[in-house]
Amino acid sequence: MGNGTGEASLEEGTPQPLGGFVDAQPAFDEETCRQVIEIACGLLNDGASALIRAIAKRETGDEKLADDAAKEVRMSEKIESTVKIGAVACARKYAVNMAYAPEIMLGGGLVIWAGQVSMTGRALKAKGAELRARAEEQKKAA
Repeated sequence: MGNGTGEASLEEGTPQPLGGFVDAQPAFDEETCRQVIEIACGLLNDGASALIRAIAKRETGDEKLADDAAKEVRMSEKIESTVKIGAVACARKYAVNMAYAPEIMLGGGLVIWAGQVSMTGRALKAKGAELRARAEEQKKAA
């Protein structure tokens, strides 16, 4: 078949690295990682606080209870420190490429902010409906 020689057509010798074909992984950028995690923890705390405050306000109507609940749900210093240390260690272990950190921070910030805007809008609509209903009741009673 073909040439019929049966000899290997590959040259023997030392293999050559794929230098031009495979990109080298950048070194782990720990400082950027720490900044991203710091911001992420802040966003998580702010998001959790806003969510719990909105729920408490809607369910109880008590402004002080809503404020207290919003403060209580935030991570304690010990928990936040543990999360930050663990996140850096995991990012290092799994060689997370921090080149996309700006996009992650931008996206995360916008998502949390959009959620807060949405919750505030719903709370205002509910309060408006409540005030209109109360005004109608007062109008009928008069």
